Amino acid sequence: MADPVPSTSAHEQVDKEGLNLIDDALEQSKKEPHPNNVSVSPGIPPVAFGAAGTMLKQFDESTHTSRKGSHPTTPPRSVVGIGGKVAKPDYSEAKIVVAMVGLPARGKSYLSNKLQRYLQWLEYNVKGTRDRDQLAQDSLEMLIQWLKEGGNVGIHDATNSTRERRKKIKDRVAQEKGIVVIFLESVCDDPAIIASNVALKVSSGDPDYKDMSPEDAKKDFIRRIKEYEAVYETITEPDLSYLTIMNVGNQVTLCHIHGYLQSRIAFYLMNLHLKPRSIYLSRHGESQYNVEGKIGGDSPLSERGLKYAKALPALVLDNIGDSPLTVWTSTLQRTIQTAQDLPYPKLTWKSLDELDAGVCDGMTYEEIEQAYPEDFANRDDDKFNYRYRGGESYRDVVIRLEPVIMELERQENILIIGHQAILRCLYAYFHNLPQSDLPYIKIPLHTVIKLTPKAYGCDEERGIDLRLDWCYHGIKAMICILSRKMLHSIVSLGGTASSIRVGKIGHGLMMMTWRTPPASDDEAFEAIKVGIDSLPSGVKMFLNSGSPSKEILSRKVDNILDKLRGTKKLDLFECARLVHGVAVEQTVRTLADFVAQGKFDHIGLSECPAHMARRANANFNHNLALVEALNGIAKQKNITTAQLCIAWVASRGPKVVPIPGSSNPIRHLDNLGAGNVVLSKDELDAIDRAIANNTVKGERY
Repeated sequence: MADPVPSTSAHEQVDKEGLNLIDDALEQSKKEPHPNNVSVSPGIPPVAFGAAGTMLKQFDESTHTSRKGSHPTTPPRSVVGIGGKVAKPDYSEAKIVVAMVGLPARGKSYLSNKLQRYLQWLEYNVKGTRDRDQLAQDSLEMLIQWLKEGGNVGIHDATNSTRERRKKIKDRVAQEKGIVVIFLESVCDDPAIIASNVALKVSSGDPDYKDMSPEDAKKDFIRRIKEYEAVYETITEPDLSYLTIMNVGNQVTLCHIHGYLQSRIAFYLMNLHLKPRSIYLSRHGESQYNVEGKIGGDSPLSERGLKYAKALPALVLDNIGDSPLTVWTSTLQRTIQTAQDLPYPKLTWKSLDELDAGVCDGMTYEEIEQAYPEDFANRDDDKFNYRYRGGESYRDVVIRLEPVIMELERQENILIIGHQAILRCLYAYFHNLPQSDLPYIKIPLHTVIKLTPKAYGCDEERGIDLRLDWCYHGIKAMICILSRKMLHSIVSLGGTASSIRVGKIGHGLMMMTWRTPPASDDEAFEAIKVGIDSLPSGVKMFLNSGSPSKEILSRKVDNILDKLRGTKKLDLFECARLVHGVAVEQTVRTLADFVAQGKFDHIGLSECPAHMARRANANFNHNLALVEALNGIAKQKNITTAQLCIAWVASRGPKVVPIPGSSNPIRHLDNLGAGNVVLSKDELDAIDRAIANNTVKGERY
């Protein structure tokens, strides 16, 4: 087994180093004026953080690690185990009430939500309350009780607009041993910021206005502002511990801020701003170690990774336009290579280097499992806390990234080209995800993730250059993975095709499952879309173009077969969309080669007729004639037009399968009714005549 883990954890060591750095920065701050017009009480140095700050520079130097190139490695014989679990830091002595102060539309909710997210990311136990939930005093009492039961920071999000109210809060908290109160005042006299905050308040999901129209919400909010302005008293009390933030970061005044956690909160709040901006995250292009299945190292990009580096500038430019952007990379060559063609200022950060795998650096997971089976299993049990021997855990990485978060909050548009573990930590911060989920966040290769922070969360879009091989090319594969009973049960309960989910992949009813009564198990198929790893809920795509070559299709099919691990049979590979510039015949020839190689049994074509017809605005009225003719036939048979069309497709032959699509439960059940429709010869002839007499004009795409 591994040598005993030292009693002082890396977290504790880093905290001690951090305190030493803060002490050094305190001394420095007494000698140098702050460059950003910040009035600072003795002992609070905002300059410690930031691109030019001593904190981040010294932290970078203190986290130096060596990385291996693309060479096979042999673990030292003396090492039997690879590491151990890192204990969660003890924050039990930290007990703070943060009482918000300020008029509506001054950024209080933004500041309180950001602070809560930041402290939770660092594993402090944080809770927030608002006056709309309870009376002010009840809300405060609840926070105090929660702090006594083990909480660390309670955020009281209210106006607290008068000296009398603030005195009541101070006096009540003073009755509790070990609990202190800090007042956080947000002051704003910039009309543009106030107007922006009003718009943000009524449009960003504020619970106060969830049932109101935007116009009514705006009127109500402005009314509230005027009522509070009549009684508002800014903080001037000399005996209070407080931070006053002017115009969301332009000027900060601190008074009676003491101790590590209070200083940590102050540092963070100094770096926030409300300017519109986006944070872009991208993993480096595929590296040689990615190809070889090895972790860590400092290997160069593979051929496909270099293609991504070439495609990245256009991908970024299409989204950001003329807006300013700064690119951050780690010190490892695969991120620097990925950024090499980007026409933007670049900064390299040691703190952005990949999670250090210690003695396992340069090994594959299979090699690690074989060499250290017990430790490998322990890491699977608690991936966030597990630290490689001589390396890091995810918890260590979060601590390492705290200065980076400080600097990120100061900046406007930033593109970070980093590594999977690093981007997982940053992504979890912006989306306020728990540590237990952090190590399993999907950060796919060759994808740009755009995060736009808001007061009540973070909007997300993803950009993918579909000319690259692992991106979506409109291909579907059909495999038997759900029983007919499960499929039928969902439909019987009024579910839709899109409501069926297995893991993180959306599935839909396909093949003969539309029939009533339901088809037998061997006739029921499941469809799985290939390509894009499933996007989180609400995430949008901001680029969509592609060119499926034989090489790309081959890798795509091989990827599916690899994922199935021989547990399921690939019955049919279906092309779901046509791509301009690629002949249908060429795609079919490619897929036919795969059938001959035994990769799957059948080829399917969806919406790929030999002569592309349908849809053009100029032909709309002409094409309505066919719709009217079919409506008449359906009406005579007392069925819907959709049922008529589905039944007609099913009548074309045993190898022709109708695949109706619908996200509406009523329409889906209506489509299922087509399984009971039998068309007579006269009815089929009538449909054929309607088609012959009303030739469709225009193209589908």
